[in-house]
Amino acid sequence: MSQYLVRIPFSSYTRGTVLEESIEQAARFRMLINGEFLEKIEAGTVHGVFICCQKFRGDGTDWLPGQLIDLRNRQWRNETALLNVGMIRRATRSDLDAGDDNPSPVHSYEGNAALTLTPEVTVIPQTQVPEEAYKNENWLKTEYTTKHRTMTDIGNEFGISPQNVGYWLKKFEIKSRPRGTPKP
Repeated sequence: MSQYLVRIPFSSYTRGTVLEESIEQAARFRMLINGEFLEKIEAGTVHGVFICCQKFRGDGTDWLPGQLIDLRNRQWRNETALLNVGMIRRATRSDLDAGDDNPSPVHSYEGNAALTLTPEVTVIPQTQVPEEAYKNENWLKTEYTTKHRTMTDIGNEFGISPQNVGYWLKKFEIKSRPRGTPKP
């Protein structure tokens, strides 16, 4: 059975939601995969549990290769970046002592501070995005202009309408893209 992780929020799905293989029947499934909205989770992995692959220091802790990191109750906003650069990998059931879904983690992330890995990679816990970040000009400009997120995507993250996001774009004089403009 295939599972997919929501990397970029869409419709009513938030970042970190795990979807079953029934999503493959959706009319826009290929677009969601190609646009990196969804990431296929390999069979046998335990969602939200990772193994540290390279030593790094973060949140006052020295993370060592082989340590189990349980992020099922929390998540880092750029988990995908950590996976891509090889700092962590998804844990498999065989990585867990008892082979069940309730590991005893070597370390669970509990803080709110950003974890600095290298000058290029910083781990920011999802809880650090303020409730009304869309009302911050710098944040909104970065998300909309630099990261090319849509008004709908940003609105879904905060439970507001795309029109409300558009209001703030206009207020901050951030030029909006024409509807249906593809990502660069």
